[in-house]
Amino acid sequence: MTPNEVEEAASQKNVVLTAKTVQREKRWKLFWKTFAGRCLVVVFTVRRKLFRAVTAYDMNADERRTYAPKID
Repeated sequence: MTPNEVEEAASQKNVVLTAKTVQREKRWKLFWKTFAGRCLVVVFTVRRKLFRAVTAYDMNADERRTYAPKID
């Protein structure tokens, strides 16, 4: 996954869910489809009002079944 693909998430139709809190830092999961058609997930946090990606990965089969219809 490239930084450009992660940046695309802000301009694409997406779904954001609360993930978990790690060491008192809230995290969210952002599900979206890239312009190239990849279904991706970014786990992110907000620090000093800035979006910070923690990790990113391709959606698994269950995530695609659940979220892909919502982001098409």
